[in-house]
Amino acid sequence: MFVNPIGAACFANNLKTKQKNKSSNYYVSFGSAENISPLNLCEKNQIICEISKSKDVKQGSLGKVYKVILPQRPILAVKEYAQEYEGRNPQLEAKNLKKLPPDCKRVQRFVDLFENRGKKYLVTTFQEGESLSKLKDSMSDTLIGNILDELFKIERSGLAFYDYSMANIVFSGDEPKFFDFEISKEQSFNKINESAKSDLCHLSRNTYFPFTTNMAGFEIRTVGKIIGELERYPNSEERSNNFVERYLKQASVFFIRMADLYSQKRAMSEIPKEAVNYSKILGMLFKNPSKEIVSIEKQSMRIKELLTEYWFRNDPNLPHDDILYNNLPSYIENLKKRFGNLQNSIIKLFSETQNPEIKKYCSTTAELLNKISEKEITYLMTKCIK
Repeated sequence: MFVNPIGAACFANNLKTKQKNKSSNYYVSFGSAENISPLNLCEKNQIICEISKSKDVKQGSLGKVYKVILPQRPILAVKEYAQEYEGRNPQLEAKNLKKLPPDCKRVQRFVDLFENRGKKYLVTTFQEGESLSKLKDSMSDTLIGNILDELFKIERSGLAFYDYSMANIVFSGDEPKFFDFEISKEQSFNKINESAKSDLCHLSRNTYFPFTTNMAGFEIRTVGKIIGELERYPNSEERSNNFVERYLKQASVFFIRMADLYSQKRAMSEIPKEAVNYSKILGMLFKNPSKEIVSIEKQSMRIKELLTEYWFRNDPNLPHDDILYNNLPSYIENLKKRFGNLQNSIIKLFSETQNPEIKKYCSTTAELLNKISEKEITYLMTKCIK
């Protein structure tokens, strides 16, 4: 709908409120979606006024994002949509944000969606904190655990978001805060999601019940990215192994919780018993991961990150590895070599162990990596020929 210019009475009202609260913290923090009421006409008008003169703005992939403070509101993030694509639009983002369960308290919250002079404005709570990119491998175990706790809650709701990069996660102490959910989808746990089998960003390692998972997105865009940055350091092996080991220990809790969730839903869905058992295996193996499993997981997340980063290599705002991106043939050869080394590590672990759970882990991981390698390397080689 079209919003009229700011009325004098409305503006005076807000001005009085601001003056009255000038020295106090006059915005409040809401714990869940049920507490946040939609904006009134006066507030929508004031937002338009505020962003017209605001210098506190960030450029997103679909438009500009402004930080706005209104009386009796939490700090707001206002996204001004410049363009829309199928699967990436304000209506979809608003719809999925509203479906986040109340116990997801670390995520951006939906406030309102309105239109003014042909432009759409998505209003959410503003996530205040330091960027996760400043911590990297020095993240505390508690912070990693809290991130995975929130990912599990989002997972359980049936929502999947696509951009869990370090740039979209901030922290305060050991508490993470997530934002920017413009690319998202809803799914059901009642049936197998066939499309998830070809979704690299969200391909679940639990091949017995494929679904689009938030966990895979975080492992690729954040954990894999950190591993890649650590590869540049002289002591990269020690630092990256230490970080991955700490990450896997926290991830073990996630997979045990997923096994419980699968068990609860088995009676009313297509989830096979094998999926439950495999989640339990991952939870057990990651609780105290061997150096071989740490190495396999580290290599796997790094390869997936490299494949994902290829799609973003034309974005000038992302710090790319120029050596890898110099030319496509060398990039493909690098990936082939990494895939080969990783499969050799898996075969070696498989042949040396008598533990049936570790053998199951090896065979399933190898199968998953073969599918990824065949699909992605074939595609890149096709592009190379063109």
